[in-house]
Amino acid sequence: MGEEADFESLAIRIVKNIEKNVKGVALEIHANLTEDTPVDTGWARSNWVAKLGRPSTTTVGSPGSVNPDSSTQALLEISKFQSGKGPINITNNVPYIGRLNKGSSKQAPSGFVEKAVQRAIKKIGGFR
Repeated sequence: MGEEADFESLAIRIVKNIEKNVKGVALEIHANLTEDTPVDTGWARSNWVAKLGRPSTTTVGSPGSVNPDSSTQALLEISKFQSGKGPINITNNVPYIGRLNKGSSKQAPSGFVEKAVQRAIKKIGGFR
């Protein structure tokens, strides 16, 4: 029985460690996306929304408005992540985000979204 309890304890620690790493990567991705998004009005930059389960399908505010709570919202949502309860989705639903990612702004190269994700994974390094 002692060995079984040891395995159970180890499994719990492994799951908690995985959750911690997933949250860390998600927060880093959100921060990179926010930082790398080109700014004209700030609407696109402030519309990176973290949501558990299903992706967000709406925008925050309206064109020309800024959501100053984007990072706080992401932190609160990502902190609720639990293994096996659905994915963390980070979305941006402003109508022109695809064009921005294709390089329509001189402020950011094309593929800045993919580069932001790659940088986050590289920064986190390996999972511990």
